[in-house]
Amino acid sequence: MGDYIADQETLEWNSSKQGWLVSILELGAWFGTMYSGFIAEILSRKYAILVSVAVFMVGVVVQCTASAGQGHNAILGGRFVTGMGVGALSMIVPMYNAEIAPPEVRGALVGLQQLSITLGIMISFWIDYGTNYIGGTGRDGQKEAAWLLPLALQLAPAVLLGAGMIFMPFSPRWLVHHGREAEARRVLANLRSLPQEHELIELEYAEIRAQSLFEKKSLAERFPHLQDMSALSVFKLQFVAIGSLFTTRGMFKRVLISTLTMFFQQWVSVSTRTAHDTCTDR
Repeated sequence: MGDYIADQETLEWNSSKQGWLVSILELGAWFGTMYSGFIAEILSRKYAILVSVAVFMVGVVVQCTASAGQGHNAILGGRFVTGMGVGALSMIVPMYNAEIAPPEVRGALVGLQQLSITLGIMISFWIDYGTNYIGGTGRDGQKEAAWLLPLALQLAPAVLLGAGMIFMPFSPRWLVHHGREAEARRVLANLRSLPQEHELIELEYAEIRAQSLFEKKSLAERFPHLQDMSALSVFKLQFVAIGSLFTTRGMFKRVLISTLTMFFQQWVSVSTRTAHDTCTDR
């Protein structure tokens, strides 16, 4: 990682490159969130997660090629692609969890996901701390494995997520919305471990179908020219849906509450403090 050292004698960091190193992943994540709704609707939640895992893994591999002489450019390009996967997964996975989970445990699943994220951050810090000593910490002693190994280890949880998703069902809500109602009933019954004729299955299926019909009818009335379900029409509808968040005062207030909450969470520098502490500890 010598490209990030401005002065090899004092081991002073190149602040510009260091800033790009941290921020470009967030830029990629922003881009990933923008297309995540589109691929989740076109491909299904399940396949969209698999695609996003593949994107993440490609980004990790590109970062690892920095050891072959690509250096700074490979790291930046890889982190941008990795960020795309992170951003898309951050949007699609909670949606998938909410759509397959019973109502009474959806909140717990959201909390468990956040706990898992913070647990992963903690584990990554300890891995970085340990690998930092591979070959020593001086100017001439530290080996490339000190930074290459933590990068490569990102593939492990990605492979586990991808392999696990292969055996997961499609979202019943997505199946209903795409006319695969018989499969939706079967998947819903399997998820709840109940027969398809059970009253709870009938009630939840009716709720899902009613919501899907309402959404389709509302969109058909407002945007009849976008109802052919082509990839281009679905892409346009994603941005139409975003625009609808600002059409009424009540919806706009909800948008403000959710966005400003997250904005000021970051405004207090929680993420910057984490990155800064990691860099200064080195």
